[in-house]
Amino acid sequence: MLRRASAAVLTFVVFLFSLTITLAEDADPYAQIRPLLDEKTAVLVYDAGGEKVDVVRAGGVITRELGRTAEPLEVKLGFFSDIMGSLNAMTPYQDEAATLWAVLIKPVIGDLTGIERLGIVPGTKLSGFTFGALVSKKSPKRPAFLIDDFALFYAPSVDMMGRALATDKSMLTGGIVIGNAKYPAGYGALRMAQPEMQDVTFFVPGAVMYEGEAAGETLLKSRLAEGPVSVLHITTHSSIKPGSDENSKLLLTGGGGDDGNLTVAEVGAMTIDVDLVTISADRAGLTWGGSGGFPGAFLTAGAASVVAPLYTIDKGMTANMMNFFYTYLPENDKAEALRLAQKMIIDFEKDKGRFRFAHPAFWASFVLYGSYK
Repeated sequence: MLRRASAAVLTFVVFLFSLTITLAEDADPYAQIRPLLDEKTAVLVYDAGGEKVDVVRAGGVITRELGRTAEPLEVKLGFFSDIMGSLNAMTPYQDEAATLWAVLIKPVIGDLTGIERLGIVPGTKLSGFTFGALVSKKSPKRPAFLIDDFALFYAPSVDMMGRALATDKSMLTGGIVIGNAKYPAGYGALRMAQPEMQDVTFFVPGAVMYEGEAAGETLLKSRLAEGPVSVLHITTHSSIKPGSDENSKLLLTGGGGDDGNLTVAEVGAMTIDVDLVTISADRAGLTWGGSGGFPGAFLTAGAASVVAPLYTIDKGMTANMMNFFYTYLPENDKAEALRLAQKMIIDFEKDKGRFRFAHPAFWASFVLYGSYK
């Protein structure tokens, strides 16, 4: 009888301990993230409605109310996206970007003292928005952008951010560079694809380039199934249908049982071991539903990091930026390498007193998802 009572007491104690842990995690939804942050890294977690943001640092969490605009936030974000595609709109662009900086960043800027690296979980309303192009100080030539102050990395959800922070950097050796494929009717050749792919192959020791007939969907799946890959760089056309994993695709060469349309759904069903996936294809960085879109699919499949664009990209300057990115990568973490590459585009003609490429349409589309390491 005494043994039964003791067992019951022990079971009850274990239950109370488990309950305490559960309550503690409920009280701090970022308990798994904070221990992974150093003193120079913080994470901003925006709520689904774009009204509040949690500032997560190693020492604790602070919640701030976001600013307000005369129009609904989604309207301002729509203006921003439209102007991103207009290279003759630097002044109106700055007006919109400065307004959004005041709404999204100014309320927390005092909480970011000493921070150099900023993770972002954008929430539903801000999904598909490039924070790096926000303007803190306007200028006729060269505005002050958010990336001047912080290296940025993103995750579609808090859970994915936790996994990203726990991931270590791998050696930058070996890789697959694929693209410039044999496209179906209606898709023309990408003029800068081959130079971009050649540069990446040069900068990644042991990388192999596949183009034309060799740039097959079947080949890519087979190579990824063989084992660890440091870098997967894809330069191709894309067709992105936000909200549809089955109809959003990257175009490769068909054959061998595959149609050449690598979809989000197909990527999400894979199991891969890749340190860095870079996708140089229009709007391939869009996410939806927490883990939808190519970034979420590649991270779910096993990639540590994904670099991809949120908007239509300028392939000429993209080729230059990729050259800079892979040049900086061996000596920097991924977030800092991307920041430095983007700043190189912004200041491309600084020595001539010109800033023709400071417009974010040339550089701001690419964002880093997952591990910054």
